[in-house]
Amino acid sequence: MKDFILYFNSGTLEYQATFSSYKAIVDDIKNDSEVKNYFRGIACHIEGDIFFLPDLRFYESIESIIEYGYKLTLEDFVRFVKNNDYFIFNFTHGKYGEDGIFQSVCTYFDIPTNMFDYESAFLTYSKYNTLLFIKENIKNVKIPQTFYFNLNTTEEDFEGIVLDLDFGCKYIVKANNLGSSIGMEVYDNLSVDILIDYRDRNSKYTNSFIIQKFIEGKEVTVGVFKYKDRFIDLPAVVPESKKGFLDFFVKHSNNGINIKIFKNESLGCRLNIISQNIYNKINLMGAVRIDYIIKDDDIYFLEVNLLPGLGEHSVLPIMLKEVGISRADFIKMSIENFYNGTVT
Repeated sequence: MKDFILYFNSGTLEYQATFSSYKAIVDDIKNDSEVKNYFRGIACHIEGDIFFLPDLRFYESIESIIEYGYKLTLEDFVRFVKNNDYFIFNFTHGKYGEDGIFQSVCTYFDIPTNMFDYESAFLTYSKYNTLLFIKENIKNVKIPQTFYFNLNTTEEDFEGIVLDLDFGCKYIVKANNLGSSIGMEVYDNLSVDILIDYRDRNSKYTNSFIIQKFIEGKEVTVGVFKYKDRFIDLPAVVPESKKGFLDFFVKHSNNGINIKIFKNESLGCRLNIISQNIYNKINLMGAVRIDYIIKDDDIYFLEVNLLPGLGEHSVLPIMLKEVGISRADFIKMSIENFYNGTVT
């Protein structure tokens, strides 16, 4: 076990998920005397500076973090971490946490962290690029019909996309590089005007989007956790909502999701094999979550969640709890992973 710092960036659009993880992590560490003994502080990245909080406490707002935290420049923070040989446990969801930038900085300065492969982070941050990778490299899994567009997509390009849509089918439109299903909308009939309007309304959040055919089936999410070169068998789960799909508001509502353990042993085995194959092919690290849609016996890949939530209502802690692993245990195991070698 090594001395460690908890780290998150306040600039992410997914701050709600990040703060939920922050509170739950702090609460768990307080109840684990071993992990608590190695805790050395919380670092919050706010608009270019680091605000360092040495106490194991949940601060409910950015304002309180600024008020009580010690302000450091990024250069001073890097020097502080390096001089003390601290491990950084990053739980920033979305941009600044999962997009490869944090990982690149840690790689450059040789700082130990739980998410240390920037290439896999760059890839999985783009849902579209991940879909292309899976289509090319993974067998026995299908990909829903998917189209990509961005701020530079012309009206003529949109016309071509609309012509290629399957008539009479539902389609989901969502951000290409945001988690928590931010901006997700479902349409029975897509048109050029609808797509341009969607882009205009959501361009303040991101610059790229995908259109994906809505698959009428059961959504199943698989947790993959590699610890000291072996996979821990986490249960697949079925997150259900009354809306029929999991958008941002459902995911962050206290009673928006009903989570059940996936009971189909044969199909569960297939999902685990596919998920572990994806994990190895992309060179993923630690614990990730991979989402699928099951329709009849067909498995449709949706996306990889590089940094699953650790909040009170998050899916990964439920999976971990089923095999006797708490959030504090997970932090300890993430640190041991770095020093004992899932990566050489």
